Amino acid sequence: MPRRIQTEVHSSVSRLLRGNYLQQPPAWYAPVLRNLPSLPPMHATVEREDILKQDKPFISGSRNTSKRKLPNWREDRKPQKIVYPVDKIRRQFYEDFPFESFRSRSLTESYQVSDDRYETLCASPNGWSSLKQLTINPQPEDAIKFCLHLHNNHNISLSLAYIHATNQFSALKAELEVQKQAAIEEAAAYGASFAPTEIERGYELEERFLNS
Repeated sequence: MPRRIQTEVHSSVSRLLRGNYLQQPPAWYAPVLRNLPSLPPMHATVEREDILKQDKPFISGSRNTSKRKLPNWREDRKPQKIVYPVDKIRRQFYEDFPFESFRSRSLTESYQVSDDRYETLCASPNGWSSLKQLTINPQPEDAIKFCLHLHNNHNISLSLAYIHATNQFSALKAELEVQKQAAIEEAAAYGASFAPTEIERGYELEERFLNS
């Protein structure tokens, strides 16, 4: 199924169910129908301060009776590209951390839908000065929002804010990986046994096929 926005996912699943492509609805289908997702928020409009009143094109019948050739306003004033800082940060982040786009994501909501955890943290008395204040297992969007927050609210350049955000993101991920490895070793020391991973199962099947 191609990627779709949240308001089209349940409609696509409904069509697949009617066409018998899916034998039974997914577990999330009924809750989503009871609580339909809202449309994604639109970006705020960008003010064009570069176009001033004196730059407006010549209007026939005005008091400007000069006979000199006026410049072609439409050719000189081409529309600028709409660029948002968060898009620039996100593009650079996934260039530096491409594997994050393949990391599995949990769709379970860990906070109330009506609350914006970023705004709640920014409005707290201590403010938002560390990525660990938000979570010990940050997601890419958390680091991107944190970088934009540092740039907008702490008078830090965008490049320096990006360095701070990515360094804290990498440190938290490394800390979480060490904790996971320590937990696995501790469980193994107490006699716990783990099922083989998909890679190990692949090796076993390959070895079994070669020996047969």
